[in-house]
Amino acid sequence: MNQGSCGSCWAFSASATFRDALVVQNGQNYANSVQEVLDCNAQNYGCNGGFFDVDQFFVSPGTSHEQAYGPYVGKKQTCKKIAKTNSAISWHYVALSSNGTPSKDEMKAAIAAYGPISIGVAAGSSWNSYTGGIYKTCNNSQLNHAVQLIGWSDAGQYWILRNSWGQWGESGYMRIAYVNSAGQPCDGVGEAANYFKVSTSPSPTPSPDPTPSPTPTPTPPGPCSMPKASTGKAAEFKATIGTTYRMGIAAVKGVAYAWTAEPPFNNGAAPKTSIIGYKPTATKTLTVTAKNDCGTASASTAMLLNDIVQ
Repeated sequence: MNQGSCGSCWAFSASATFRDALVVQNGQNYANSVQEVLDCNAQNYGCNGGFFDVDQFFVSPGTSHEQAYGPYVGKKQTCKKIAKTNSAISWHYVALSSNGTPSKDEMKAAIAAYGPISIGVAAGSSWNSYTGGIYKTCNNSQLNHAVQLIGWSDAGQYWILRNSWGQWGESGYMRIAYVNSAGQPCDGVGEAANYFKVSTSPSPTPSPDPTPSPTPTPTPPGPCSMPKASTGKAAEFKATIGTTYRMGIAAVKGVAYAWTAEPPFNNGAAPKTSIIGYKPTATKTLTVTAKNDCGTASASTAMLLNDIVQ
């Protein structure tokens, strides 16, 4: 897995998670084409970055085998009309905690049930010099890279990541500490964690479904309101009914930001995602308008979009 100079980490992460889901959930060894995902996704994400809503591509229209479509070439090309030979049933975010990152137990349960999961990380400059061992530098910069979470060690207190930078780290892998010195996820490991369902049969390793349950509303809600968002990788919004919702702002390849409004906003529909382009160091205003049972609410924040590490 080597994305080269193309900012296609999102395509590699999603493709690898889809392939692994097929192996874990139904024993199928299938190599889909990463190049097809780069060329043909409906969001038109290319070498300038993308986000995990590209997972819908694996559900519909589905994917072609790498031998049929062609190997990865490191740049976006014209989409080829190739017959689709495999697809996922659905894709899901792992249950989110209040800071936008699932708990360790939620991510472990998702891996055990569905196979390796796709996640976002804040890959600081020290990632470039990582050659092995348990990584504990924990820069905790802004979210800017997509990888795979494939396993863990409670004895060693670390996660095992698969990267798309070729023979980087430990032959393409990293052991990264669970938490930083403040007890927070090291480099945001687990942000926007997600997985595929590719089989309707029981998982070979049963585990509680990490999909979140709806938040109960014991009393009729009053009018909704949101405070101003704060700058950073995740802005928190609180409705007057006391439920916390999240807008994740993901930096990708230094050229775009994405925001998402998670359910139960959007009347329980799938998360809405939008890409906002910018020039480095420019300032843009990001606004989200959400709707739930107690009305509509919106908030915005002005963000200085600095140079981002890929």
